[in-house]
Amino acid sequence: LIFSISLLSILPMLLSNSYILRQNVRDMASGIEGISGLPSYTLMSCYSFFFPVICYAIKISKILAYKLLFICFAVLLAYVIQKTEITTSFVAVMITIILTISYHKNNISTSVLTFFLVCVIVAISITTGVMLQFVDFFANVYSGTAAEVKFDAFHEQLTGGENEQTAVREYCHALSLNCFEKNIIIGSPGVGEHSSLLDRLGSMGLLGFIPYSLMLIYNVKEWLSRMQEMTQRFFYLVSMVIILIFLYMKGLFSGEGVLFMTVLIPTCVVGLGRKQLHR
Repeated sequence: LIFSISLLSILPMLLSNSYILRQNVRDMASGIEGISGLPSYTLMSCYSFFFPVICYAIKISKILAYKLLFICFAVLLAYVIQKTEITTSFVAVMITIILTISYHKNNISTSVLTFFLVCVIVAISITTGVMLQFVDFFANVYSGTAAEVKFDAFHEQLTGGENEQTAVREYCHALSLNCFEKNIIIGSPGVGEHSSLLDRLGSMGLLGFIPYSLMLIYNVKEWLSRMQEMTQRFFYLVSMVIILIFLYMKGLFSGEGVLFMTVLIPTCVVGLGRKQLHR
């Protein structure tokens, strides 16, 4: 409820200025005081973590009013995510929607077949150039924004070319791995700061990375033990996979990310699984 209220509170500002979220992030990065009530870049990234939770609620809701309510919430959340101009979040939402459509609780083979067919369609679209047109379309939609550069990178990858953004990411990841190679036990300074996982590996070595990894694994394992239904576990794990991708792809994963990962997402999944949604 609090999360939905926070999204609704920024909706009027988004409708008046669709670029306000990213512009606010740039202002804060430049030392300019940001607009009160608008999320930070890290918090905006966390929005995509929560999207599978809403899809889970839609999937299990038997009462039409509940289902419509959660569909409206999903549309609102997807709209806000789209306005964050974070391409990784956009891709995460698309993948979550595909998985939600593919998932069939009572027929795993149907779920696997549906997902396989979707993968085949995606592969065909890539080979025939349809995916390239799709990427170019969104590059035009996001023209002049931070996301345009990312879609240009997708374009270059699909056509076999090189992109500056991809090269920078690979360079930063290589810096973190080099720091790890210099001292695999305790790490060394000078990480690339473009991957939370690789940065921790490079700066703390195995001595710090192993306990950190075990902490994450234990948290997921503990929450899975509290989830009795397969559907709960499926959508919870989808959220965790998205978080893992962000941990690898992004260098920002502070208190907001930890809060979503360890508290908000699992408690909401467990709470939504109560019987009132099935009545």
